Amino acid sequence: MTDEFSIACCYECKRPLTVIDYDGEHLTGCMSCNLWGPPGKGSRWKRLPEEDLRALHLMMRGSGE
Repeated sequence: MTDEFSIACCYECKRPLTVIDYDGEHLTGCMSCNLWGPPGKGSRWKRLPEEDLRALHLMMRGSGE
């Protein structure tokens, strides 16, 4: 459980989770492990396609390439 001062972390790699809008769907997940699911729900996790994950990494770095 998290409070207002803590950051949710990936259970696998312990890195901070990221919240994204993926085709109109809000997802919370790990950019390192590529595991994504709806925030706050116990539903099944999914992986983004490699090209989408690559584009997300570029956006997070601020690169326009």
